[in-house]
Amino acid sequence: MLRRVHRSAEHHNTNPEEGIAIIEVLVARFTQMGLLDDKQFAVARARSYSRRGYSVRAIQAKLIERGVPIDIINEAIKIQEKDDRNLELKAAIVFSRKRQLGLYHKTSIGPEKKKKDMAKLARAGFTYKTVQQVMGAYTLEELEEVAGVNIFDK
Repeated sequence: MLRRVHRSAEHHNTNPEEGIAIIEVLVARFTQMGLLDDKQFAVARARSYSRRGYSVRAIQAKLIERGVPIDIINEAIKIQEKDDRNLELKAAIVFSRKRQLGLYHKTSIGPEKKKKDMAKLARAGFTYKTVQQVMGAYTLEELEEVAGVNIFDK
């Protein structure tokens, strides 16, 4: 918002301090009302990113990019992991399905393609253990059982 205040003040030849004062009053009021809460924001974003197939590392990076303090990020991820113990695995499955990796590939894959798929998962921030679980499953049903989700509903 400060950037917009400065841009507007420059365009209209006004004092940016007036706009900054208004912003500070609004932020204080919204924080007091509970409308601005970094923790709630981080938890909601972490949940959303996870459903979209982001690894825990990618979620951390995204939230840092958004300016959320690291202690709040870690707390939000702990809340997510407490609610869902297979958070990382489920996100890896979503990522694999979207990118058609491993079992989601249209045709059977050989060892070279499997290595490339594993590398894609690793670059996305998934741990080696998670990559092994996703790529080591022989059937979608087996993967579903390990993750504790119904993959076919999605």
